[in-house]
Amino acid sequence: MGSTLDEQARLLPTRPGCYLFRDGRGRVLYVGKARSLRARVRQYLAGTDERAMVPFLVAAAKSVDVVVTASEKEALLLENSLIKQHRPRFNVKLRDDSNFLHLRVDPRSSWPRYHLVRSIRDDGARYFGPYHSASKARSTLAFLQRAFPLRTCTDAVLRSRTRPCLLHQMDRCVAPCVDAVDRETYDGLVSGSMELLQGRYKPVIQSLEKRMLDAAEALEFERAARLRDLIFSIRSTLEHQNVVDARLGDHDVWALHRDGARGAVAVLPIRAGVVGEPTVTTLEAATDDDGDLLSTLLNTGYLDN
Repeated sequence: MGSTLDEQARLLPTRPGCYLFRDGRGRVLYVGKARSLRARVRQYLAGTDERAMVPFLVAAAKSVDVVVTASEKEALLLENSLIKQHRPRFNVKLRDDSNFLHLRVDPRSSWPRYHLVRSIRDDGARYFGPYHSASKARSTLAFLQRAFPLRTCTDAVLRSRTRPCLLHQMDRCVAPCVDAVDRETYDGLVSGSMELLQGRYKPVIQSLEKRMLDAAEALEFERAARLRDLIFSIRSTLEHQNVVDARLGDHDVWALHRDGARGAVAVLPIRAGVVGEPTVTTLEAATDDDGDLLSTLLNTGYLDN
C-alpha cells in the first residue's frame, strides 16, 4: 500500500479481529487481537500504548492488514495461530506453546483422566488448548469435572485405593478405583468430555438432560438440580467458534470485490480446521461477469499449481 499507517487505520473496521503489522518487504512484524480493530491500531499510532516496544514497531511498520472475526474469542484463537505461523519478532510471549497450558487426556489408558501440561508431545494423547492463563485452564478443568466426573488421581493412587475418595461422595468422580462404574459408561464420559472441549456441546447437553431426568425419576432431586444448573451454565457460557474447528477440514474461502474493471480477490485458507492468513490480489478484469471472473481465478489458483 502506498498510503500511510494513519490513512490505513482510519479505514479499518470497528469489528473484532486480528491485525498484522508488516515491514516494507511484507514480513509480519507483530500480530495482535482487538475488540475494535480501528480503535486498537490507532492506539499504537497515537502513542497511548505505553509498552516499550511500540515506538520501534511503529517505526518499522509500513502497512497493517486485518482479519475480521465473529467474536473476541475467535480473535484470541486466530491470534495464536497466526503467531505460530509467522513467528513475528515483536511478539515475545506467544511464540511458543510452552507458555501455555493444555488439557491432556489419553483415551487409550484404562481409566483416562485429564491433567494440565505445558508441552504437547507426539504420544497419541489428545491435547486441548492452549489456555493463556493458568486460572482459565484450571476453571475449565473444574467445569469439565462437574459435567463428566472422571477420575483426577494419578495411576499410582488409582491402583492403591480400596475405598472411594471424597470426590465420589460429591458426585465429582465415578470411582473406577473400586469398580463403581463399568468400562462402557466411563468411556462414554470420556467421549462426551472431548465433544464438549471441541465445541460440539449439543449432544453433550442431550446426554446431561437424560442424566437429569434419570436422577429426578430416582428421586435424587439434589443431583438433578446440579445437572440442571450445569446445563444452563454450558448453554450460557459456551460460544460457537469458527476459527479453530476440526469439522471444517481443508477449505479455501474466496471473496471478490469489484469496482468497475478494477477489483480485488481475497482467499482465506482453512487447513485442518484452522483459519490461516488471507491473501489479497488486485486485478484488472477483462470481463463484467463475476462468475466468469471467479471461474478464471479458480482455475488459475488450483489447476496451474
